Amino acid sequence: MQLKETSRLILVLTVISAITGLVVALAERLTRAPIARAKETIELAAISEILPSDAGTPVLTNVVMEDGTTNVVYVAGKCVAVRASTDKGYGGKIVLVVGFDAEGGLYNYTVVEHSETPGLGSHIEDTFRASVVGRPAGTTWKICKDGGEIDAITGATMSSRAICDAIADAERIRNRLISERRTDFPVR
Repeated sequence: MQLKETSRLILVLTVISAITGLVVALAERLTRAPIARAKETIELAAISEILPSDAGTPVLTNVVMEDGTTNVVYVAGKCVAVRASTDKGYGGKIVLVVGFDAEGGLYNYTVVEHSETPGLGSHIEDTFRASVVGRPAGTTWKICKDGGEIDAITGATMSSRAICDAIADAERIRNRLISERRTDFPVR
């Protein structure tokens, strides 16, 4: 009798687990596309903020780097917007969309995702941005502590360093795009 009851409980729990797994899988499948569209909408809105208004309509393209990684890039006239990320932030991953003007200078950037400390590292979205926007192509993207010329946010050196790393990576991706696809862009 005991064995029969145990077998019945195991069967019931197995059926419940299987149904739950199917429901979760279905929910993920149904929400995958809307979530991807929402992320794309956020990124396109970010691009409109970080490229000059007269740059034209951004066109999506991919850039394959020497190591085989593929990067998303938007080209609008001679201006370029690059998605860049780094895991070197104090709170972990930081994702930026970085806009370069026609001469290759940093026009603007926007933070798409971060987990930096509110009140300190979160200044990467305002104070720090104001200090780096407008720098020309070929800038050494390092903070003063690392031998560069960019002042870090007081109390948020790791966050500042991470943004510099991401911008340097974005510039490298931009330069790769220009070298492999377009010769009418200035590369410095």
